[in-house]
Amino acid sequence: MKSSNTIVTIVVIAAVLLAAYAVGLVIRQARTGKAPSEATEANEALIREGTAKLSHGPEAGRAKDTPQARTQLKEKHAQELEKMNAATDEQKEQFRQQVRERFRDRRGTTGTLSTQRPAAVRDPNTKSNSEKTGAEPNAAGQG
Repeated sequence: MKSSNTIVTIVVIAAVLLAAYAVGLVIRQARTGKAPSEATEANEALIREGTAKLSHGPEAGRAKDTPQARTQLKEKHAQELEKMNAATDEQKEQFRQQVRERFRDRRGTTGTLSTQRPAAVRDPNTKSNSEKTGAEPNAAGQG
């Protein structure tokens, strides 16, 4: 029985070494570039095309910043500023209300755009008159 276990172990070890050698040869062939060049070039072209369309790349989604686009944007901003400066108080208040409605969260508050002040927050480290218990919360073990 012991000799059959030994033989099986030797055969398994030889198979593993042979498989590792074959994987090493494949990796070496891939590194040295002795693969068919047409297939490699086609794959590289597909990879370049695929990465060019990614939406998370460094230049992805950016419009080309040209001087004409900049001047158009500056003109648009200037027109908006003129419009706001020429608006009456009623129109300005209406615009503010629209902004508040747009940024209102689920609770119905508008955060920093709100004119209401938040309720006073009670400091948990201070005692109020209704909380006098006679025991200190951090006096554990002191006697």
